[in-house]
Amino acid sequence: MAFKTTGNWLTMEANGLYHVGALFPEFKDAAQWRATALERLTAELDIQVYPDGAQIELAPGYHGVSVQNFLGPVNLVPLTGCAVPDAYTAKMERMFDYFLYSMQPTRQTPALNDSGAGGVERWMQTGAKLFPHREDFRWLATRGKEGRPPATTSHRFPYAGQFILRGGWERQDLWLCMDGGPFGYGHQHEDKLGVTLTAFGKPLLVEGGVYTYDASDWRRYVLSSRAHNLVRVDGQDQCRRKSPRDTYVVKEPEPCVWEQHAAFDHAAAVFEEGWGTNAARIVRHTRHVFFVKPDLFVIADELEALDGQPHLYETLFHFDAPDVRVDGLQVATLGEGPSLSVAAFGADGVSVVKGQTEPVVQGWLPDSSAGYGGVRPIPTAIYRKQAAGTVRQLYALVPAAGAPAMPVAALSTDESALTVTRTNGAVTRLRYSRQFAR
Repeated sequence: MAFKTTGNWLTMEANGLYHVGALFPEFKDAAQWRATALERLTAELDIQVYPDGAQIELAPGYHGVSVQNFLGPVNLVPLTGCAVPDAYTAKMERMFDYFLYSMQPTRQTPALNDSGAGGVERWMQTGAKLFPHREDFRWLATRGKEGRPPATTSHRFPYAGQFILRGGWERQDLWLCMDGGPFGYGHQHEDKLGVTLTAFGKPLLVEGGVYTYDASDWRRYVLSSRAHNLVRVDGQDQCRRKSPRDTYVVKEPEPCVWEQHAAFDHAAAVFEEGWGTNAARIVRHTRHVFFVKPDLFVIADELEALDGQPHLYETLFHFDAPDVRVDGLQVATLGEGPSLSVAAFGADGVSVVKGQTEPVVQGWLPDSSAGYGGVRPIPTAIYRKQAAGTVRQLYALVPAAGAPAMPVAALSTDESALTVTRTNGAVTRLRYSRQFAR
């Protein structure tokens, strides 16, 4: 009690202390143990949980760890009769909102930072019992037999800086996540502006996720920008770990663009914290992602050199597929089932790496089914552009239920609109905002 820690360790300790006080009421200090534990847990619900429901480590797996510890006193009520204030339980509702609105169509959490893709339905079963007024919790908990799906699809977590672009709530619907927020309290990866994509019931664009906590090349790989779907500069990764620790957790949302329309949804965020081991602020990267409803995503990258020098930009896409086919600047996944095609507009060229260990690890995905520390090779497309000044690059990402298809013939953007030209001649011009706000 006298030497408390912080973060999820503190909630574990407080949960344990509460259990001892509740399960062994014969100890003379049991009531004090319960009171101290509940006081700390209540405080941590405000300290560790952002107003948008995300736990400050921004790793969905550890979000679940925290929820489990906060639930400890609530779960003991039927067994011990030790009352828990309604206000305490009410504070937890937003944590279940995070599970719901971030969820992939596969009913799993995003594999962000040190997290794999964990199941969400069991959490919704708990949430539906705790918050019976939530029809959306009950809908997911009962697999659609009761309740109603959420009224909205795409979702922004302002404090976490995570953006979910979603076609619907069924398992076959399209889903893309962009991580555009702060570094996080712990278990962080160098992955700002990284994207992942799931469609037709399958993860198609993936990132490093979680690997064994050791000092191996594999562990360093999943922590690095190399294992994520983003841009590297001059062969260097992002470097937020050198930033002051008080920037890892934010007191207010970071500026972004977020808009939802009938024809498209749009999010944008910026990375400018520095590249390489010395965190050199040589390039500012602004990434716009669009969900052009109902069938494709567009990424628009703006890379502004801040030092007046030319730079090499490498844009990475990690495919969860056995192999890919390259046709010019188009890359399409091969294999049975759903597929993903990516077409670049503005790149100099593209190469594919799979299962590389030298000179650096690239083209791998942690795989727990292969045993402790298991990994498997995956094809990784690396688009390259060498340029000075401000560079704009556009990518069309098109999921398909079966064989890959690329219905986009051209993409262009200016200061106010995205133009999509399809192979059938149809042209769509989408006017979008560039106004960043909190």
